[in-house]
Amino acid sequence: MSARDPPWGRFSRTRTQARSMLADEIRARRASAGHGEDGDDVLSMLLAARHEDGSPMGEEEVIDELMTLLVAGHETTASSLSFACADLVHNPAVLARLVAAIDAGEDEYLDATITEALRRRPVLPIAQPRMVVKPIEIGGHRYEPGIALTAAIYLIHHDETIYPDPYAFRPERWLGVRPGTFTWLPFGGGRRRCLGASFAQLEMQIVLRALLRQTTLSSGAPPERTARRHITHTPEQGARVTLRARTREREAVPA
Repeated sequence: MSARDPPWGRFSRTRTQARSMLADEIRARRASAGHGEDGDDVLSMLLAARHEDGSPMGEEEVIDELMTLLVAGHETTASSLSFACADLVHNPAVLARLVAAIDAGEDEYLDATITEALRRRPVLPIAQPRMVVKPIEIGGHRYEPGIALTAAIYLIHHDETIYPDPYAFRPERWLGVRPGTFTWLPFGGGRRRCLGASFAQLEMQIVLRALLRQTTLSSGAPPERTARRHITHTPEQGARVTLRARTREREAVPA
């Protein structure tokens, strides 16, 4: 990177390169016999999609959708998994219980651990803003049209009136308890709730289950603070965790 690079210069070049690669793939797909619409991958589905008037999505529209899926569907889940691993290595009792549950083929504690990880360290600190279109009163305060309102996800998740001992990593708080619609918001809420919420949680289940069946987690580093990465949060040092292959004999457990 040159000293003359403008702010965000590297980001702009990387984005331009990524969009160019996607454009080349889209054109190659559309030039194929099935016009790229006969596969079962995401790009094929986007190429097969039609607007209300029957027209296909334009090249820039498809590229925008793919870029959104990359950023919103990949990095956020990866950061959540990093937070989960970072919290697990500093809570050995939780980690031991989770490993035992996974070895036994039980998912309840795994689900509770994922729910707690998403509560304690939400990747997005605030929900998507809403614009006030007519006067509304919330919590004794009146808001007029034109004002943008947003829910502070991090503050809600760390409100001790909702979650006792909110800064502790305690999956047990979710055993037999369903997350509240208005008090657990890692994916936002309402009509703008993340469409990939269930998929992200499934990904976390699969990754953590596979990881803890095959390796042991440890760390000699102190707990990491949260750092801002563009619009998302991530462990400051990228979750410094040591993985070692599990060598003890274990009975096969259900996949």
